[in-house]
Amino acid sequence: MDSNLLANIEVGRAAEVHGSVEAPHGLSLAGKRITLETFWSGLYLLHQAPGVDPSGRFVITNMPPGEFIFTVSEGQGEESAYVKKAICNGRDYASRDFTLAIGTALDCDVTLASDTGTIHGKVRDGENPAPGLVVVLVPESRQLRRIPRNTLTTGTDVAGQYKIAGVIPGEYLLFAVPPSADHGYFAADFPDRHADIAEHVRVDPSTTQVINLKSSKVER
Repeated sequence: MDSNLLANIEVGRAAEVHGSVEAPHGLSLAGKRITLETFWSGLYLLHQAPGVDPSGRFVITNMPPGEFIFTVSEGQGEESAYVKKAICNGRDYASRDFTLAIGTALDCDVTLASDTGTIHGKVRDGENPAPGLVVVLVPESRQLRRIPRNTLTTGTDVAGQYKIAGVIPGEYLLFAVPPSADHGYFAADFPDRHADIAEHVRVDPSTTQVINLKSSKVER
């Protein structure tokens, strides 16, 4: 307060990501928006296209340089979709981040899918239902854990029941743990530190499966 500050500001040309979007028969592009997300320590930014036009094209302008992840957003109540492929310069970035340099113009072909799976079941503590626990579904792949959308959580109800929907097909680890204030189960190394209490799960496209779990205590 009541002081002067000298700041040197460097102005660069913003980047742009554009391209085409395809979806399988039965999945409408109406209301879908291709988004780019970036996650730094304590910082989250989202940039999104205005919407996919009738010809299936999208464009995201005024992008700063940095590392980004492709995602898709949709209106409330719309069918769940995810980015299955994101081909840019011959490389698929659907499950990895990519780097935008100053002034880059990147053209990408994005393919959406909606063949997500569902997992549900009951968690028990001995012979009794275990309410109030957190059920965590984490990708086995450490690379996929870097994408926050791939880690899903839910709580158990008074009967110990849980349900996780919208799961992208793949290999996962499933945990039933007590809630924690720091949400430590989102840490990338959480599955490695607690492999002894993990339930291995394979989620196939458009499937629903029942998996019952036992409650586990987690060492801090």
